[in-house]
Amino acid sequence: MLKRKSLLAALTLCALMGLPALSALAANGAPVAENLEITTYRNVCVGGRLSAVDPEGDALSYEISTEPSKGTVELAEDGRFVYTPDANRKGRDYFGYRAIDSTG
Repeated sequence: MLKRKSLLAALTLCALMGLPALSALAANGAPVAENLEITTYRNVCVGGRLSAVDPEGDALSYEISTEPSKGTVELAEDGRFVYTPDANRKGRDYFGYRAIDSTG
């Protein structure tokens, strides 16, 4: 993100060069995924919804970035998921996800 003096210098340069300042400085902030912790029991599936915040309010989709090691996860594009533990497995398991806005 540009600091105030840098922004002023960039706007001045754009004006001197005859460039549209806003399109020259427009930047898209990346969505920020939120942590989620859910408890389930041995051999019991659990579902939920992943969540993230986009600075510009863009619509988001989700994808798995790290697969769980003790089960599987099915993910819908809108963030709904179902985690199914492997048969008779116990202990903590994790999966990673990322949120994607309209610019990727």
